[in-house]
Amino acid sequence: METSLLKTLASKNQTSLMKEVKRLQTTIETPEGPRKCLKVTIQREGKQPLIAVFGGLSLRRKKNPVIKDQVLLPYIRKTSEIVERLLHDTCEVCESKENVQMHHVRHLRDLNKQGKREMPLWMKIMISRKRKSIPLCKRCHDDVHHNRAKFRREGNRRAG
Repeated sequence: METSLLKTLASKNQTSLMKEVKRLQTTIETPEGPRKCLKVTIQREGKQPLIAVFGGLSLRRKKNPVIKDQVLLPYIRKTSEIVERLLHDTCEVCESKENVQMHHVRHLRDLNKQGKREMPLWMKIMISRKRKSIPLCKRCHDDVHHNRAKFRREGNRRAG
């Protein structure tokens, strides 16, 4: 891996492999003693320098390693927004709680088409939320699919 790294850097810098070795090779002090490695330091104004080190690790096996048990925190499951809206079981247009279904569109761009007609409420809701799905009751869902008269939110009453 070290050779591959050096060849890549030599190619990028348009120099030879040996020039890259001379430029990057250094010795660092480790708890096991001095180790050879490749090291690059980039100085920055007003900030600490960036340091990249390749190698310099001891591969000696530890005979009596200390095993540290960690208590892992349980994974908190969060339901997705679409599932939460379905579980809420309310039509987002007429607020009915009967027979709620999800209406989907393939692309959001299909909703944003410019036209002369006024956008129905369901379309405005989907565009404002930037969502491709909306929970609708059976009647509203049928109205959407059959391009029936516009409807608006007024309790369970529908106009149009």
